[in-house]
Amino acid sequence: MTKEDYKFYVPYLGTLLILLGATKLTIYYSLFGVNIASYLEFSEILTLFLNDLLYFIAIIFIVNLLMFLMQPNNELENISKGLHDTLTEKNLLKRILAYAVNGINLLILTLIWVIGIPFWFWLSKLPFTTYLYYFYPILCLILLLTIIYETRRQWFIKFKEHPKMIYTNLAKLFIILLGLTISSAYQDFKSVKTNKKYLGTTLKLSDRNVVSDSSYYYIGKTRNFIFFHDQKKKINDIFPMNEIKMLTEKKNNH
Repeated sequence: MTKEDYKFYVPYLGTLLILLGATKLTIYYSLFGVNIASYLEFSEILTLFLNDLLYFIAIIFIVNLLMFLMQPNNELENISKGLHDTLTEKNLLKRILAYAVNGINLLILTLIWVIGIPFWFWLSKLPFTTYLYYFYPILCLILLLTIIYETRRQWFIKFKEHPKMIYTNLAKLFIILLGLTISSAYQDFKSVKTNKKYLGTTLKLSDRNVVSDSSYYYIGKTRNFIFFHDQKKKINDIFPMNEIKMLTEKKNNH
């Protein structure tokens, strides 16, 4: 990867991280039935996404380092013969197979995911049916990988040249981080709902105290609002910050 590639690549990372942060917050709160977009300021996205943000920055650094060390100087060397053959291949399944071979790094990640998560569920003694939810990110990986290479194919057919590999690498990075984001959002949801992460958290109002218990619990906050979820009634109570005297947040690690 050349210096010119990095100059092209870096400006997109900020947008990528904001998009992933918004995606995680949207997924997490929507699982509780909250439309977080109505209560969220744009400037808060990265702040609320901070724990994942540091983790993702580390992944981006590692991925960039690997691409720098492994990617050939000649960009066309990075296009496999199998990928070239898809230009004239009319059978979609055969093209998908060629894409899978070319994206072997993503397939290895997916394989680890498929094998590792059931093993983790077995150790944690969680219901195996919960494992099915983890297939959604995997399906997204496969679908988006196909879309990426089909887009490259159509580009070549139209313009008679391959698009820069930097676009493909950026798209692959997005796919990896998107899968991790979806998984992280669901993990946080299960941690709050099933493991009662915030059990004992107390919200002090002017006329009463609200305590997070097993069926009525705190799920999160933004700059201007605090959210509690009633599991029995399947409704949410949203408290404006100007009505709150104090929030005592308690975290239970399981």
